[in-house]
Amino acid sequence: MMELTGPLHFYQLVYVGILATTSYSWPASVINPQFNVTMTSQNFQHILSWEAGSNTTVPTYYQVKYSSFRSGEFQIAEECSNITHLFCDLSEYFTDEHENYEAMVQGFTGSKVFTSFTCCLIPYLYTSLGPPAVNITPYPSSINITIKLPASHLKREGKVLSLIDIYDELNYVITVRRSDAQVLTLKNTTTKEHFATVVEGLYPNANYCVSVAVTAPIHDKSIPSTLKCVITGSISQQGYPAVSITGGVLVALVVCVILFILHIAGIIRLKTKKWPSVLKTTRNLGYSVCEPEPENIFR
Repeated sequence: MMELTGPLHFYQLVYVGILATTSYSWPASVINPQFNVTMTSQNFQHILSWEAGSNTTVPTYYQVKYSSFRSGEFQIAEECSNITHLFCDLSEYFTDEHENYEAMVQGFTGSKVFTSFTCCLIPYLYTSLGPPAVNITPYPSSINITIKLPASHLKREGKVLSLIDIYDELNYVITVRRSDAQVLTLKNTTTKEHFATVVEGLYPNANYCVSVAVTAPIHDKSIPSTLKCVITGSISQQGYPAVSITGGVLVALVVCVILFILHIAGIIRLKTKKWPSVLKTTRNLGYSVCEPEPENIFR
């Protein structure tokens, strides 16, 4: 068993303590709820949904309230007041990822009010991450996997925080499946929103399917990407450029050798360009063209 030490262990104990404290203070409606209430949290988007129980009169409209452990008081979620649909997005109200939140649904029918609660959401601990965007490029004996983390819905001072801003570092697991059910699992960490990795040692001309899951260091709640499949290239495709270059060089050498042999045999003669007649030097000159002609001296 892994022993937890340091600040991370302390925070986990605090969270567990909060849950233990709040779990004893719920009203009786938790034991016999009027609605089936569900809180779904994904990438810090928190959706509360509900449906009326079989013994409950269907309300005319609904109202959602929320509370944090720090405030201790329920507040109305303005976007989910006097609504008729059966869900409410509480993302903009759950602004502190380390806070412990609860939500309450009230249904109104005439003078009757039906109330149900949902317990204990700490976004940092319980939001599911994923799925990441995945692209695959095949090669003869490897595949290149490009991964982009999902966008976060958590805002701070009007700015949307990335998952790396929130967790600093994330774990990711790449699962590679072959058609014969062979499974290869690769685990690593990342501090980037967009990154790539290469899986080597694969068979050429084989079908591989890839899925990627991203998890936080403090929990393993994730939604993996759907399987994407590719076929690796063949060895002949890999060596195609080298074969083409080698073949071209050999053909050029053969042509040069044939032309040289034909030239030696006299079948092919190189055409020489004749000099103009004015540039020819007459051999019958009695003196050098570079020396002056002797003068005749008359006495």
